[in-house]
Amino acid sequence: MSVLNAKKFILKCKNDSSFRSLIYGCKSKQEIICAAAKAGIEFAGADTARAFAELKTQVQDEDELDELTELKMWYEMQTGGEEPDPLSICSSCSVRGGCTNYAKLQSGITAEKNE
Repeated sequence: MSVLNAKKFILKCKNDSSFRSLIYGCKSKQEIICAAAKAGIEFAGADTARAFAELKTQVQDEDELDELTELKMWYEMQTGGEEPDPLSICSSCSVRGGCTNYAKLQSGITAEKNE
């Protein structure tokens, strides 16, 4: 599970109308994650906040930004709100340079992978 897969999910929703229709029919976060997994895209809910933020920096124009913002708002409504980016917690910590959790998060190692 990774931010890369969350990005793939977001881009597939954006570019594939049949997949988007399937996903828009989901009624919960679990249904969305299961439908994405059936399509071969596995990710954790926490990965989506970072994926949306990274994709937002790559948009080419205002229309693309609006489309991404709409998709993010829909996702948050279906899943119960924005998942915090795990690195955002670390950015305010004064010891992050020597913190093993920060290094793991930066390299993409999540708690699920670590266990």
